[in-house]
Amino acid sequence: MIIFSAIIFFRPRKFSKNPFNIGNIVVSSSTSWSIIVESKNSGFLVNSYNPEEKILYEFALGSLSTNFETLQDTWISNAQSATLKSGLELPLIIILRSKDPNLTQGVYRDLLTICINQF
Repeated sequence: MIIFSAIIFFRPRKFSKNPFNIGNIVVSSSTSWSIIVESKNSGFLVNSYNPEEKILYEFALGSLSTNFETLQDTWISNAQSATLKSGLELPLIIILRSKDPNLTQGVYRDLLTICINQF
């Protein structure tokens, strides 16, 4: 099992791009595998200075997602077959779902833990 953690930082701006790519995951596996994604804040970006202020978001993980997915619960991909030796690149895209015009500027964050389960 490979575990990767990423902290998402977001500063709301009037013209923030939505959705946006926060990075790419490259999977290289000679056996079947799946990916598990967990959010520390159940799919919310939380204001570092005022934890009551939250932004709901959803994510998509390359070809493993047909739609944007919620992270209120742990997300597990379907089983995948072995990859080519060069690997499979999966862009991690998030989209903000909160449209609250009263969000204050600040640093909003969440911690994603991404595990690759080989079997």
